[in-house]
Amino acid sequence: MPRNEDIKNSIWDDLDDVSNEAMLLYLWSWTNPRCGLAGLYKVPRRRLAEGRLDDLEAALDELEKANLLRYVDGVLWVRGRVKRWRTRSIQSAKSIASDLSEIDADHPLLAEWMEKYGAESWLSEHLQIRGSSEPQPNL
Repeated sequence: MPRNEDIKNSIWDDLDDVSNEAMLLYLWSWTNPRCGLAGLYKVPRRRLAEGRLDDLEAALDELEKANLLRYVDGVLWVRGRVKRWRTRSIQSAKSIASDLSEIDADHPLLAEWMEKYGAESWLSEHLQIRGSSEPQPNL
């Protein structure tokens, strides 16, 4: 189902020094139907950019080196998605917690996501601690 996006247009600042293929993959990673507010979601490699890139591996490598996204074991993390999200509401925070609950608790990108965003004041109350001192998605 189509949805509206509420992101800061400063997303374009992230793309100053990347190739056109990397830019297409990055924009796709934000706007495809699998991407939720957390920017951390499962997607099969064959579905990345819907197969429209000539050199997917080069685009992934370029975006990872630029610290814009990571792809590990079937999970894609759009690193700036939460940072660039304009609406910091309770509903947004709950949606993010729901997105995170879809990722295996031991997936390395979930741990990295929590390290980067888990202490954000508008999110932290919707994330619970599960046997550690680190906030975890409210499952």
